[in-house]
Amino acid sequence: GEVYKLKGPIALAPQHEHHPVFAYRPSADSPWSSAELPAPSCQIDKSAPLRSMEEFKDKWQVLNRLEKIAQERNINPSFFAGLVAALSGLDPLVVGGSKELGATQLGLAQASQVQAGRPHWPRSRTVDNMNPLALKLMVRLGKIDGQQDWRLDEEKSLIGGAEYLLKVQEFWALGENQEAFSQVFGPMSSASQEYTDLLAASYVAGGPRVLEALRTLGKRWSSGEQMKDARRIVARARSYCAQFSLEAP
Repeated sequence: GEVYKLKGPIALAPQHEHHPVFAYRPSADSPWSSAELPAPSCQIDKSAPLRSMEEFKDKWQVLNRLEKIAQERNINPSFFAGLVAALSGLDPLVVGGSKELGATQLGLAQASQVQAGRPHWPRSRTVDNMNPLALKLMVRLGKIDGQQDWRLDEEKSLIGGAEYLLKVQEFWALGENQEAFSQVFGPMSSASQEYTDLLAASYVAGGPRVLEALRTLGKRWSSGEQMKDARRIVARARSYCAQFSLEAP
């Protein structure tokens, strides 16, 4: 039979579930052979050096820094890189719709949790009280930067994002939350994809909201409208993680 190659990537909307099936037959008279393509996998407990990606070829310095920060905290660098890429495209000056700032897109409440252990990192009430559109303009003009808010400092943003991720892990390590997980997925394991997906979703939507969704919807926890943004980030983070990992096929 002939071999056909797909030209270019196939884009799938990350806010929806997909079950792509590849079908092939050597001739028009032959029966079809098919196989469902597995979704990308990514677990927070694995650790492999980051490999370069064409999409982020100009971000090698931030990726080197990110890899070191993740390794120092026993976080899979590929997972952390995938999460940050999904959140901001590794852009240190991104301003989110709810005033999430920087490469790791931490909001006010998330930043406050991190700042409890980093009291000397700069924060500004002016930044906290600004309209998101005005804040975005001021950041792009260079009027507000990491001197006013540590989330706009590239290295501090990465450290803060990694430390917030550890706080998310602490949340799911609580006995009652582990029990909620085990009732749906069985004993909690950091090697499971379900655990990693919950961590990524909790980073975006907050642990309590994801926990409530898990208790209410079980294995379909991400299908609710409240999980729309988290569902999109989880899917993108998984895909990026697989591409960043040296273990990816």
